[in-house]
Amino acid sequence: MVSKLVETPKESKSARPIELLMSYGVLLIGILLFVYFSARQPMFYTSSNILTILRQASVIGLISLAMMTTGIIGDFDISVTVNANFCAIVIILLIMNNVNLYLALLIGMLCSILVSFFNCFAVVTIGLPSFVATIAVKFFLEGVCRGLTGGQQVYPDVFPDGFHTFGRGMIADVIPVQVVIFLVSTAILAYLIQYTRHGRYITALGESPETSFHVGINIKKIRFIAYLISGILIGLAGIITASMYSVASVGTTDGYATPILIATFLGASFLRGDQLPLPNPKGTALSAVILAILANGFTMLGVPFYSKQIIQGGVLVFTVIAVSILMNRRRAIEATTNSKA
Repeated sequence: MVSKLVETPKESKSARPIELLMSYGVLLIGILLFVYFSARQPMFYTSSNILTILRQASVIGLISLAMMTTGIIGDFDISVTVNANFCAIVIILLIMNNVNLYLALLIGMLCSILVSFFNCFAVVTIGLPSFVATIAVKFFLEGVCRGLTGGQQVYPDVFPDGFHTFGRGMIADVIPVQVVIFLVSTAILAYLIQYTRHGRYITALGESPETSFHVGINIKKIRFIAYLISGILIGLAGIITASMYSVASVGTTDGYATPILIATFLGASFLRGDQLPLPNPKGTALSAVILAILANGFTMLGVPFYSKQIIQGGVLVFTVIAVSILMNRRRAIEATTNSKA
């Protein structure tokens, strides 16, 4: 026992710089990018452009939070972007058929939740790998969306009052409604994950499924809850997408796939300290804002579109490698500590 008490502080002290980098590296990247683009383009740090960045981050952020929620438990839902677009298409088509606005929004969200439940059934009950199950659902939904729209852009002649509030509205002419939805959703999810029993079970399941099983956590129930939360977040993103673009189209959310993957992995170590890197709400939301800063800055500097794709792909590869290295290092430290104990 004495040996353990003496050795642990040394181990923690040597690991402190890496732990600080893990915890605050994402925030540092965001600050450096903002300073760089502001220096290169004075219009970048204006209040109107900052609001534009937050608007860009809101939908990507909500879908990233949805992927993050199932990602914590080790299930990565590849269908999230198409699911959000499916929700938006259902809403637009219902409005075209004179369905009440709020009923259309509710049905659209329920569609997203049902898709998430199907993914949960395929992964948890049947036992399919999450990647295989959700990519199959992705292709299925793409076909459904194409069938519903006829492969064209469709929209109603007249939109009901309040429809554009979710995607274009402003609160007190200061902050966009969609940004408020994104920030409030992030805060609620962070609270649920960190301070509620089932939220802590989700984190525990992500850190060690075997230990969670042995301590009596109902793993199937917790995974079901994670998919439920994911479906709700996707539904919110779908509502904003429908309100923002006002059109039902097959490829509306196609460009979100890579940024969402990056945001999920990039935020895995944010504020985790010496804990195992794991997708978390604060890190994911911050990463979504950073990616919006990056995209907006490149646009203002006139960077070619293909360069953005190259950089996004490079960031994704680097992020996955970095998280894998950090996870392996953390597990090695825990194994060494347990063997000494």
